[in-house]
Amino acid sequence: DLLRQFGRGGDAAAFGELVRRYEPLVRGASRRLTRDRHAVDDAVQATFLALARKADTIRHAEALPSWLYRVARSVTPRGAA
Repeated sequence: DLLRQFGRGGDAAAFGELVRRYEPLVRGASRRLTRDRHAVDDAVQATFLALARKADTIRHAEALPSWLYRVARSVTPRGAA
């Protein structure tokens, strides 16, 4: 389980795979709120930074996609053009 490998041991390869798998979901969530590609890029980075800091607090791996989606929506500025 990638989330557990990263959350407990800081496995960089596991984190890289999580980013690879979930970056499209995070980017899509951000794009729905803004068309500013720089804001989207910043939101993606902020979302995965939050994951890096909080991975060990996510109890169920199946909750990860919705957790990432909520974080992406919360860090993306609305309406930037």
